[in-house]
Amino acid sequence: MGIFRRQHSPIGIVRDGDIVRLAQTCAHGKTVIAIASAEIQKCGGLAEAICQARRSQPFRGRDAVLCIRAGDLQLLNVRAPLGDASDTTEAVLENIRGRLDCPDEFVSHFTEAGVVTQAQVRRGEYVALSCHKQRIADALAEAERAQLNTVAIDVEPGVIQRSFCRGRRRTADRKHSHAILHLDAAGACLVLIENQRLMLAKHVAVGSDELNRAVADAMQLSRDEATRVRSRVAMGRTSEDLRQAVAEATRPQLERLARELTMCTRYYTVTFRCQPPRELLLMGAEATTPIADFFAQRTGLECNLSNPLALLSGVVVTQRASQWELPLALTVRGKELESSPALAPAMEVSA
Repeated sequence: MGIFRRQHSPIGIVRDGDIVRLAQTCAHGKTVIAIASAEIQKCGGLAEAICQARRSQPFRGRDAVLCIRAGDLQLLNVRAPLGDASDTTEAVLENIRGRLDCPDEFVSHFTEAGVVTQAQVRRGEYVALSCHKQRIADALAEAERAQLNTVAIDVEPGVIQRSFCRGRRRTADRKHSHAILHLDAAGACLVLIENQRLMLAKHVAVGSDELNRAVADAMQLSRDEATRVRSRVAMGRTSEDLRQAVAEATRPQLERLARELTMCTRYYTVTFRCQPPRELLLMGAEATTPIADFFAQRTGLECNLSNPLALLSGVVVTQRASQWELPLALTVRGKELESSPALAPAMEVSA
């Protein structure tokens, strides 16, 4: 029996630092059945936190789609001569293996970005995503401990791509190139998309913890106090002086992200000889107005906050809706398995 004949999606599960988030939608993907989160440390472990989150809301069934975060991946752009499919696949995989330490310990997949001209020779450019086999085994083991049936393991750049394409229904929006920054406790994942195609992905080790630590050090606060201060600033519930103090404290970390974004867009425009993105879309728990304002001023791009719940019914979230971006997108990933559930538990990359 197909997954969606039971009228609900698999449960999308994403770890974000010490938080695990779960989401589930109806079969058509337009209504949220349940969203919930739990703190891993307080629950005594990841599996225990997943169970706690499941008990807190009316989740249905035990099928789950897991997400490997960008920080656990080796992300590469590789090139290979154009040829028939089998030759190209082998050439790309050989290129990937040559750039990994202990390549036999990794699972690697790739997706085509486009065609480039190198030394007057046309070559294919591919986004390669590799994950250590032990990381996949650990994810499957935690899901099994939580009494879940893993139907697929996805990777963060592909999940971001899918979420973006799902939210942009206008053809004009989809045809242009877009820069996307997913930012939370797990760090930053920068993604460039053109015509719904993944062009580049990069992980940057700057996230909620680094931003909270910067505020704590600059203002002589505890880490918990710094987290609360940043939360109030994000909601606009502080004085201008405090907002400025937080902005100055976090400027070095945000400047680093801005530089990484600039380098990624430069590589994209030079490699594919195209116009740079016109928009930066912020996703994740750190997708806030102060951070959006910083990037708009620093990069000159139109900077918007994503809201994955805007097109869905069944739930109302008034603060930081974008923290549910990845788990909700994983529920859509489950739809693609209806005709081929045997793909589990392979790590699949959406094309």
